[in-house]
Amino acid sequence: MSIEIERIAAPSPEDFEREYVMRSRPVIITGIVDRWRASSTWSLAYLRERIGHRRVPTTVLRDGVKVDKREMLVAEVLDHTEHPRGPERYYIADIYMSRVPELLADVEDAPYFGDFIRESFQRFRVVFIGHQSTTSLHHHVSNQALSCQVVGKKRFLLYHPSQTRYLYPGLKNFSDIDPLNPDLKKFPKFERARPLDLTLNAGEMLFIPTQWWHWVQSDEFGITVLYNYPSPLRTWHFPRPGLESLFMHAYLKWRYPYIHGPGKYFH
Repeated sequence: MSIEIERIAAPSPEDFEREYVMRSRPVIITGIVDRWRASSTWSLAYLRERIGHRRVPTTVLRDGVKVDKREMLVAEVLDHTEHPRGPERYYIADIYMSRVPELLADVEDAPYFGDFIRESFQRFRVVFIGHQSTTSLHHHVSNQALSCQVVGKKRFLLYHPSQTRYLYPGLKNFSDIDPLNPDLKKFPKFERARPLDLTLNAGEMLFIPTQWWHWVQSDEFGITVLYNYPSPLRTWHFPRPGLESLFMHAYLKWRYPYIHGPGKYFH
């Protein structure tokens, strides 16, 4: 399957809902993130001054692969980013922005999913800070996302949900395949997978529809703010990975009702 991705100036909420959300089409949106105060202020020096004292969960990487996780001061992570020592790299990944409240005023909500934003407070906004990182191939079980690149750039490989049969889903919603160096003896069907290969630049926003597989890599220092929103059931992809997601969503909604939001968004 050959899929082209558009790079468009900020569409109206109505056009975005009709053309991309309901049609499950990824798109790169310009003209929003680059207007945030964060786009002109977030630097190593600014972060060190504003949130250097905060202690946050930090992923320890070696050759781009996670080897440990520990609590660290943001200042420690930034110091190591500026002056790397040894083979380890540190990455602040997927933490709620409520952990670094000093940065909240620098970002804005996208003009989409307005009803959900008003009811969810800050639970679904997370931040990633660091460099030389790789996120394993995975999909979001029941959420759609807006990945907002504030600093630096990231490479994405996106796979349509219909390609699930080539991606050998493993634990939950993850695949064990390394898309850049696949073991085709172990995963022979992967040779038939056709990704959407794109670079998300600073100041741009990527819409990732629900259940689209994605792999993410950054070779430079970057900061990303990710918004997650429950997706309407009619945008899910059946039989796979929709059936697995249906069971997982039901479990997570039962286990963590305060995270998965009001039931009316699951429709």
